Amino acid sequence: MSTQLSKTELQKLVDKSVEEFSNYLNSLISSDDCNKNKRASLISYWATDYVKYLKKEKTFTPPNYKYSRGDIVLVNFGYRVGCELGGMHFAIVVDNFNSKKSPIMTVVPLSSKKKDHSYNETFSFELSKGVYELYMEKREKLLNSAYENLNAIAVIRAQLDEISNEADIDNIDQSKIKENIRKINDKIKKVKLLDRDLDNLKNGTIVAVSQITTISKLRIINPKNSKDSLYDIKLNTDDLDKLNDYIKKLYIFEKQQIN
Repeated sequence: MSTQLSKTELQKLVDKSVEEFSNYLNSLISSDDCNKNKRASLISYWATDYVKYLKKEKTFTPPNYKYSRGDIVLVNFGYRVGCELGGMHFAIVVDNFNSKKSPIMTVVPLSSKKKDHSYNETFSFELSKGVYELYMEKREKLLNSAYENLNAIAVIRAQLDEISNEADIDNIDQSKIKENIRKINDKIKKVKLLDRDLDNLKNGTIVAVSQITTISKLRIINPKNSKDSLYDIKLNTDDLDKLNDYIKKLYIFEKQQIN
């Protein structure tokens, strides 16, 4: 059990930690090494985000959203050490059962495949259908669905054009035109969100299985509701099966049978 500090002792402890933190950041800023300068900015950004999370912690209510195994989410992993993946990364939900009320969730981080950069296939693998392809797949489905709504409007308009008697016009449900227009506009908005994200995505996605971790849902950026761009984007069956095999190989202990 930790010793209860007096207000004076606590203030000294806080002052010392703030001083050490400030001195370290200043040493990074004063360096001519651009990598150290970048580290200073990343740590500072994360410190700001971290304080925001701490302030929200007690009043935080998890999104009213059902996350399922295989869902793709965008997570702020924050500033981490060594080879740990930090910052904004896509990730795969691996919970078999995750309640909407649960404040935490277990995920496997993803990273973009880099040219001329190898990865350890013992602990990682490349998705057969990466995040970019999954986005494009959803985009195509939305556009095809919008075209179906457009065709439905065309059918109703053709029916109206064939009617010569105004009394018969009332027999055609013209409200379906407005409803299909609403659906088209909604789908176009979703396509625009996808296009915005696609500008920052690259072909090729690596699954960092060895970095599996449990996070607070406070860290989830996207999706939080059905309007977000990552809504309903998930791994295909083959990639999810491969992830299952990797997790089993890396973390599930099996006793050797003795003949």
